Amino acid sequence: MNASRSWIAASLLLGGIVLTAWAPRAESSSVHRMNRSFPAIGGFGTAGAAAPCTSVFGIEPVLLYDSTGSSLIGPVHEGLIVYSDGTAIRTRKDAQDAGDTGRIQVRNVGSRAARMLQGALLAAGAAELCDDPTYVADVPMAKLTLFEGLAPDAVAHTVCYWRAPVGDAQIVEGLVRNFLATRFPGD
Repeated sequence: MNASRSWIAASLLLGGIVLTAWAPRAESSSVHRMNRSFPAIGGFGTAGAAAPCTSVFGIEPVLLYDSTGSSLIGPVHEGLIVYSDGTAIRTRKDAQDAGDTGRIQVRNVGSRAARMLQGALLAAGAAELCDDPTYVADVPMAKLTLFEGLAPDAVAHTVCYWRAPVGDAQIVEGLVRNFLATRFPGD
């Protein structure tokens, strides 16, 4: 077996071991209320009750937002990543953008604004929303991952809904839209 095939075989074997170690815990880490940290994953870190990590740099993700799909005018993408130090990264590609071009904007909105967005989303119930199973044609799907706290071991909750949300998802989407409009004006 040549070196390339040996590397591929080793990668697949390691991947299978990692997935096997992760899979039993993935179901048990489901959280309805975000009030605990992920358990230590066997083989990684310490066994049993691991001591929480200390944030050396104080830069943890607060929010990951992605809205990607097709619309009546073509494929679109919009992304937002907000970190606890106030760094906010917006990505965007509209249907009229030529080829693979798009826009990336990086701003520091301040740690207070990041915490306020996180608090508003938690208050709106984003940490308890479930995926919307309804199919909506020609509307991009939004995926929002909200992190519990400002710690390296914070629990996260992800919800998917169409960009024509109803109920609590409409409130959550409105908070994200408002943040984008106020922190990235004119785009």
